[in-house]
Amino acid sequence: MAVTPTPAYPQNPVSTVIAVSSTANTSRTPTSAALPSNAVLVSPSTNTNGVRLDAIQVCGTGTTVAGQIILWLVDSSNNANVVDEITVSAVTPSTTAPTFITTKYYTGWVVGAGYKLYATSTVSSQLASVGMFGATF
Repeated sequence: MAVTPTPAYPQNPVSTVIAVSSTANTSRTPTSAALPSNAVLVSPSTNTNGVRLDAIQVCGTGTTVAGQIILWLVDSSNNANVVDEITVSAVTPSTTAPTFITTKYYTGWVVGAGYKLYATSTVSSQLASVGMFGATF
């Protein structure tokens, strides 16, 4: 492998937001070539140099149910492994109460080329979206 003396800096900011599936997935078991069917793609899937992950944000889009958002790292062979979980609290938003929102920050996490980050919810009918913020190299 060739060594380069120059650092690699992110070139383009990336942000994605997607609603979680209404179907629950309570399994945290690593899977081989079978990603949970209700998983939603969080990170970009078309970058050849990797994606730096700075933060994941979960935002309620209505009344949220207490549970977890599970983050799955999937390799190029579709092997899926749990890499993190984010707790969702039960919140009923109104004109005086804000919706549920939480942001988890990361340092030094790069989703490598050929890898993808997916999210599932441990409860059904979770009214929330998952956002990813970072940059491509």
